[in-house]
Amino acid sequence: MKLAAIDIGTNSTRLLIADIFRDFNERLRLAAVQRRMQITRLGKNLEKTKVISEESAENTLKVLKTYHTLIKKHNVTGYRAVGTEVLRKAHNSKWFKDEVKSKAGLELEVIDWEEEAGLSFTGAVKENKVLDYITVKGSNILVIDIGGGSTEFIIGNINGDILYADSADIGCVKLTEEFIRSDIPEKSELRELRVFIKEKAEAIFKKIKGIFKNDTFCMIGLAGTITTLASIDLELEDYDRERIHGHILKIQNILGIYNRFINLNLKERKKITGLESKRADIITAGTMVLIEIMNMADVHELFVSESDILDGIIYSIF
Repeated sequence: MKLAAIDIGTNSTRLLIADIFRDFNERLRLAAVQRRMQITRLGKNLEKTKVISEESAENTLKVLKTYHTLIKKHNVTGYRAVGTEVLRKAHNSKWFKDEVKSKAGLELEVIDWEEEAGLSFTGAVKENKVLDYITVKGSNILVIDIGGGSTEFIIGNINGDILYADSADIGCVKLTEEFIRSDIPEKSELRELRVFIKEKAEAIFKKIKGIFKNDTFCMIGLAGTITTLASIDLELEDYDRERIHGHILKIQNILGIYNRFINLNLKERKKITGLESKRADIITAGTMVLIEIMNMADVHELFVSESDILDGIIYSIF
């Protein structure tokens, strides 16, 4: 059966068309037919204006029209198009949903953070490479999904059970717009940013430690900040999903990359091998989020997963 998933986020709009089937163990599996990603920045200036701008809406609608054409071309049995933090927060979400229906021909759902977290977790842990990694580690799994508007924290086990989930408004677009005003970030800006991230994340980790005491976690990282860090770590001239998926990011390497970011201006950051130019303005804030989370979780490495909420959406349709 061929199904499609669309994820409309604060920073990007993505599509997955996949065949879903059962393997010889009767487990559901996906085989990707088509993957697309465009940085559309739907949440640009949302913290300030509280609304989606006409320009951001138009950019996103243009991409959604293309995705709808692909969905029809592949004759899918069903699809889900979901919106996350940007559409939960925008005062004109209903207007945008109506625009998506009338201009792109798609039904758009705005999902709450709990469903977003569940879909991300399911999408990640059903994939074979991820399963192999967490089987070897033999501990609970902490899935971190750093988005443009928020970051989701999901703890689960190897059986796919979610044991705890939470969300914090520490997304890379939101934080960049709120705290980083200089081309090369000032120390005071980075200090304020770190204090804000720690405050938000510490509240969540206090709950986590209260529930899981001294448990250790293996960490799985999802979304653009983390896959971009993997691309930089691997020094990829061209984005290579196969090499990025399953890459182990070490904390010392992340710190080294972060130190490069904070000493370069935007034009210089855009020249870093492995960094997509459209992500260069928000990557510093996203990287700081990851560093603070890894420090609080006391983990020194994470598994980079390209299987994420899109895969989870496909599973949810079946």
